[in-house]
Parts: sequence; structure tokens; C-alpha cells
Amino acid sequence: MLTAIRTMQRQDPTKIDRWKRAVLDQVIPIAIFQNGDMSMRRQFMSLFMRRGILFRKVQDQDVDIEQLVIPRGYKDEVLKGLHDQVGNPGVERTTRLLKERFYWPGVSTDVENWVKSCDRCLKRKDKNVERAPLVSVHTTYPSELVFLTS
Repeated sequence: MLTAIRTMQRQDPTKIDRWKRAVLDQVIPIAIFQNGDMSMRRQFMSLFMRRGILFRKVQDQDVDIEQLVIPRGYKDEVLKGLHDQVGNPGVERTTRLLKERFYWPGVSTDVENWVKSCDRCLKRKDKNVERAPLVSVHTTYPSELVFLTS
């Protein structure tokens, strides 16, 4: 698995490999080629290498969290695993689950788009569901309702 992640990071279209070299050399790349580069540049001081794989370290309530920098090739697999296969939580819960483990530029936007296009979530949040109107229960003598339900 580590070899596959290393290979995918090297071949990633968002140029994760370039950022791996930058972390090793401790030099921020000057040229900005893609949208993700600005995000990676902002995160540069949080990036580190372990066994040839790029990670990001962040703090959440005094706890260090190490997030694997996910190549685009694994993005859909990660989103399926942390949204579709765990009961379709909403945007906030999915984002929190994902950020406990992974990072990629634009992660929050990608989670929001994924949840907004999820068929199961769309059906659950359908606004056109008609509900029966609430009505008062009328009784004709005392304790009638208790006797009818028992």
C-alpha cells in the first residue's frame, strides 16, 4: 500500500511530487502552476515526509494530527469510504472525518460538492415531502383515548 501511495503521489496531476522535493530541500517553489499550488504553499511549514510519503501535520485541540496528502487518484475512493460507506453524514461530519486522516488542496469544496451530488442525501433532504397535517384528537367522554389504545 505504501508503494502505491508513493507512486500515486509521484504521478499526481496536482504535482505532489514537486512539493515532496520542496519539503526535502526546504525550499518553497517559486512558480505557481495550478490552483492547488497556492494551498500547498500556505501549508508548506506543516508538510513533512515519512518513508517517501508526503504528510501534513496540524493541531486540533492540543492534539497533533498527521494527515496523508492524498493524490487526486484516491480522492473519490476516500470520499466514498468516509461518506457513502459510513451512513452518508452531512458536509460538516464528512469534512471532520476526512480531515482526521487526509488532506488535499480544495478538500472542503470537494466534500461539499460530493455531498450535494449524493443521491441518498438528496432524497433524504427532499423538500417536497408531504406530511400529514397535525390535528387535535377529539374525545366524547373522559378517558376515551386511553381505553381505545389499550
